[in-house]
Amino acid sequence: MSKIVYRTLDVFEAFAALKRPLSLTELMKRLDIPMSSCHDVVHALEERGYLYEVKPRGGFYPTARLHDIARTILDNDPVTERAEPILQQLSLDLAASVSLGKAKEHQLTYLVVCNPPDPLRFSVVVGTSVRNLYATSAGKALLGSFSPDAQAAYLQGVELVPMTPFTITSREQLLAELKVSGERGWYINREESVEDALTISTQFLWNGALYVITAAGTRNRMERQFDHAVQSLRDAAHRLQQGEI
Repeated sequence: MSKIVYRTLDVFEAFAALKRPLSLTELMKRLDIPMSSCHDVVHALEERGYLYEVKPRGGFYPTARLHDIARTILDNDPVTERAEPILQQLSLDLAASVSLGKAKEHQLTYLVVCNPPDPLRFSVVVGTSVRNLYATSAGKALLGSFSPDAQAAYLQGVELVPMTPFTITSREQLLAELKVSGERGWYINREESVEDALTISTQFLWNGALYVITAAGTRNRMERQFDHAVQSLRDAAHRLQQGEI
């Protein structure tokens, strides 16, 4: 992969993390790259209007250009345009965080995340990937799309590190659960990655690609509406599956 691409993205992520103007020296140390490379990236971004120098030797900061371009891109994203109204309604109905992820090989990237007004929630961030494939319902849903042999081969090379006291660390038990989940059409994470959290996921094919919808909330809340949540997730997946991008 291109170093210059990663470094350019790292620059913007550094500003987002620190939330203040940064000098070349600070960026160089933060990114752990040579000064010459840092200078090249910053100069190119400044020349294109993505960064500006706050004052002489006062550090650099991003302009609004990236925001404007990102807003235009997002406003015309065919997946978001189609999925967000459906997921937002589902989030309000369940009072849960609802996300849509797109699978590619062993990775699931979150494209849309809708959160309820209630601040007590368990959520993910758009653009991030599922943490693992063995202790999250979304990860299990992705694993569920593999053949039994592929599931076993993948898990053979993964250390099932316990994230909570409820994490499944037996490959045989996890494979048995994947089989049952695949037959019923939905996957569950009951406090396996975060204590007091329960998530439910279902997978579906949309325009030739695999997607996963997940609803996440506190265990008590999700248990109270469990059957409704499962059916609502499957209904949402069916609605999306029927629509063209």
